[in-house]
Amino acid sequence: MNTQKNITSFFKRTVVSNTNATIGNEGNPSRVSHNDHHDEGPSKVPKIDLSNVDTINLERDPGLRPPMWFYPPEKRDEVRRAYLKMKPYQPILQSYPFDKLDSKTRRRFQSSWFDSFKDWLEYSPAQDAAFCLKCYLCSEKPNPRTDTFTRKGYKNWKKVNDGKKCAFLAHIGEGPCSPHNNAVQTIKDLLNQKGHIPHAFEEQSEEQIKRNRLRLDMPVPDFLGALGKMVDWGPFIMRNIFQVQIY
Repeated sequence: MNTQKNITSFFKRTVVSNTNATIGNEGNPSRVSHNDHHDEGPSKVPKIDLSNVDTINLERDPGLRPPMWFYPPEKRDEVRRAYLKMKPYQPILQSYPFDKLDSKTRRRFQSSWFDSFKDWLEYSPAQDAAFCLKCYLCSEKPNPRTDTFTRKGYKNWKKVNDGKKCAFLAHIGEGPCSPHNNAVQTIKDLLNQKGHIPHAFEEQSEEQIKRNRLRLDMPVPDFLGALGKMVDWGPFIMRNIFQVQIY
């Protein structure tokens, strides 16, 4: 009988060396690696209240992180923004393992695929599988149409460079309403929310700067004249409008 996974397994910290390397003679470009980490199947783990979410130390490895629906609804947007800020997890390893199920062709993951699908493709060193960050962030419950790239992980490498039948292209889909493209639009809407507090303050600050600059464009003599009038009319305004006694 299989032992049920515990929630703590999703948060186990794993150290993977950061190296700038290419893979053998397979033509992968050298690039800076990100912070490093397939699920043989989705775990039936009960929903747990992760009320104290530490968005600074979120699990980066897509094969080890908990499903999005484990987080409380009011915390999910915060978690999504944190993952988006960190960008897709794309570790560059000295070498990637060969597919054990494909002993004839000896295929394996290629880091050059990150360049073709840089906005969403992720790789899990722990599971030797590919994942989709956008679909993961928008997954609210198990979905057979997206589980492969959000929970199980994809590793049938021989179908990646297969022309129009490329597995990664098939994941994206042809129409604007494919699960992946729906997730992309949801992410755009999240980032464009006017109610997002830092965004609102940023807009207000820029507008205030423009107004201040317009005021500073006043010539010095005009400014001094206006200042003199304010001094002359100040006591009158205070007494008659604000009803403040000036002694």
